[in-house]
Amino acid sequence: MYQRNYCFGGVGFSLSAPVPIGESDALRLFSGGEADAGYRITLRLSDAFPQPPEGLYVHTRRVRGWRAGPRDCRLLYYYRSAGEPEVPYCYVERSGMEVAVDWLPALSSGLHAQQILESVDLFRFLLEQGGVVLHASYILHWGRALLFSAPSGTGKSTQAALWARLRGAEIVNGDRALLRAREGCFQAHGICFSGTSGICGNRSAPLSALVVLGQAERSTCRRLGGLEAFRALLPQCAYRTWNPQDVAAATDTLSRLIGETPVLRLDCLPDESAVKVLEECL
Repeated sequence: MYQRNYCFGGVGFSLSAPVPIGESDALRLFSGGEADAGYRITLRLSDAFPQPPEGLYVHTRRVRGWRAGPRDCRLLYYYRSAGEPEVPYCYVERSGMEVAVDWLPALSSGLHAQQILESVDLFRFLLEQGGVVLHASYILHWGRALLFSAPSGTGKSTQAALWARLRGAEIVNGDRALLRAREGCFQAHGICFSGTSGICGNRSAPLSALVVLGQAERSTCRRLGGLEAFRALLPQCAYRTWNPQDVAAATDTLSRLIGETPVLRLDCLPDESAVKVLEECL
């Protein structure tokens, strides 16, 4: 058996498989680590997938999900083009923190650990352990984490780069951050997903502030109230909107996070004025 172990913000994942498991450079950064809780994922090569029963809790072209007693079951599909039928390639059966994965043998060549983690729904496990992945640029400044969150194209990467160039900040991740409480406070943690930025690091730090970005002709900054902050940040959180447990976990974690962390609204230009205005608010 081949073995891989990873840790994201104190949540551990142990992967075992009968074939070699490749890994990306980004994922390799998260090998090992000290975990508060751990999931065991065992992969087998098999095409003996069950037929989905009636009463699915999710039914899309790519996913069928159902429950069988205490077990959560999901069948994953792929298709080459819009006119072709779906083909099942992976069956995931989970009971507690034990996860069994049956993978189509024909697709096992070049299997990567990140494929497995995505197939078992990594973000869902992190939610269960009080962590939420936020669409944001994550920088470290004076030992604390500052996150810029907004829809794609608003300027997250630009603001992170300004702080790196003008204030000597370190960009940990250009697109995602895991937020999870450890050691008595919410912290930002690295994650192996970084979008098109290509910037990915494994660093953890207490949160200084969450910054919601907007574009404007003049740079201004203000603190958001609880409801306004919640409405701005929830769409940037990674969770399955069709899964009631995910929705409850994401909203609960975000509510606690907002209660403990300043959330600022920065409407700004892509220049040093944005940095100066934000500094005055911090």
